[in-house]
Amino acid sequence: MTINRKRNLSARAVVTAVALIAVACGEAGPEPDAGADQAVTIAATVAVAELAEVEVVASASGSTEAWRRSSPGTKIMGRVREISVREGDHVTGDQVVVQIESADLEAALAQARAALVMAEATLENAATHHERMRALHAQQSVTDKSLEDASAAHRVAAASAEVMRANIQAAEVAVSYAIVRTPIAGWVTSKLIEVGDMAAPGQALLVVADLSRVKVKVDVPESVVVELSRGQTAEVTVMGTVRPATIERVRRSGDVATRTFAVEMVLENPDGTLKEGMFARAAFDTGKRSALLVPLTAVVERGQLVGVFVLDEDGRAGLRWVRLGTPRQDDVEVLSGLQPGERYLVAPTSAVHDGAHIETTR
Repeated sequence: MTINRKRNLSARAVVTAVALIAVACGEAGPEPDAGADQAVTIAATVAVAELAEVEVVASASGSTEAWRRSSPGTKIMGRVREISVREGDHVTGDQVVVQIESADLEAALAQARAALVMAEATLENAATHHERMRALHAQQSVTDKSLEDASAAHRVAAASAEVMRANIQAAEVAVSYAIVRTPIAGWVTSKLIEVGDMAAPGQALLVVADLSRVKVKVDVPESVVVELSRGQTAEVTVMGTVRPATIERVRRSGDVATRTFAVEMVLENPDGTLKEGMFARAAFDTGKRSALLVPLTAVVERGQLVGVFVLDEDGRAGLRWVRLGTPRQDDVEVLSGLQPGERYLVAPTSAVHDGAHIETTR
């Protein structure tokens, strides 16, 4: 063990001595590559970061509702005899949709008409008697009392006939309540009764929704509602399609719990494509502000991080991590990590890396 250790020490001493002699004689190792630490020059488009005026857009989500909704019913108690529509059917205004049994009402109408015939016959007889009394009174053949009695009987008969006519009108109205019509045109969204059920006064029998236009209701915070007013335009996205809309109403009282205010917009829907209850997102322009925008092509993704290649004073590229805002068509706002006046690569290629020397092409 001791002998081997001595041999190793002797070998190291020899190597060290040879190295010292080589240095003393001016000999050197191989020279390093002169271009190994020099950056490669890459041609790329460069732009200067500048502030631009952008519109401030506030968004809120909600759902679609019918422009108008009606729940036709009846004022009488009766059994449902016929329903001529189903859910999903389109109805026109004043279309008959439900009929209620009305035999008793029609019988009452017939009685009222018969009573009118009797009243008119009585009136005719009273009128004839009154004219006779007037002629005889002119000849002084009857007393004043007889003429007065004939006049009174004529007036009573006339009033009785008027009562019978009013009774007929009331009976006709009651019969009309047995036929339920739609007050508006639209689609039947709900049927609340079946044939054979008893209908009651004030009971809704079905629901009709007018979808020629639809309302979109959203709740916005107080910071946004102060910028909105009736008649202002907005954009509403429904079923992936952006549609122009008009603000119809801005509610003046808000929800004290959420501090939000309801805003209603109107969308034209002549073909009935939009239905009730669809998800909708509204966007409102609430002013302008300054923002630092860069093209989407300038953004470089590294996993979950995003960055922009920024040039230093020597024209060398360096990847700088940034925080981005909401994309705006072909641009995106840089919230932090880039300052106005700095130069950046508009569309860096895969050849660009940290320290690469950039030759500006624009």
